[in-house]
Amino acid sequence: MRSGPYRCPHTSIRSGRRPSSCAAVTARSPAARACRAPRADYQHVVSAAVDALAARGDVDTGRLGVCGLSLGGFYASVAAAHDPRIRAAVAVSGPYRLHPDELPQYVRETLALRCGGADAAREFASWVGLRGVARRITCPLREVEGGEDVTPGVVNGEQLAREASQGSYEVIPHGDHLLGNARAEWLPGTADWLVGFVPR
Repeated sequence: MRSGPYRCPHTSIRSGRRPSSCAAVTARSPAARACRAPRADYQHVVSAAVDALAARGDVDTGRLGVCGLSLGGFYASVAAAHDPRIRAAVAVSGPYRLHPDELPQYVRETLALRCGGADAAREFASWVGLRGVARRITCPLREVEGGEDVTPGVVNGEQLAREASQGSYEVIPHGDHLLGNARAEWLPGTADWLVGFVPR
């Protein structure tokens, strides 16, 4: 985990406000390096990161927002549902639900590698779901997805946006997974949206 002062480059492109400084924390899941199995109850990891920020004394933890991409979008949503210190959340290409038996082979193989075997991967995937959790998200939440991002066994985040009390949903029709091919069409506006919902 890294943190420090960071000038938000996309802030105020549409809002006309001056860019503001913010503390950016990037956390890369140990599972991304295949050294530890991922966990579906990631709110504990995010809350521990927030606790660490609070202990620094130079970060205003009353103004926290989270943004997650792909499975990180699920993690951001779960964290927002469980930690009231999170004031706004963004999920980019985040799943609402995984159906383990319908996932493509390459996804199943990747999960098996990270989870330590096919059975553990199936168990993990069966826990990735936001039914009953999305309704607990009380902060503003934005789900952003690409219209071309269709993966068997993955239920997209439209349902998440519907169930969250302050959810919104944006689709970039030609966008792929993570919208890397359409960054300029969603990232500046989403950054403004996130900053706008984190109280000053």
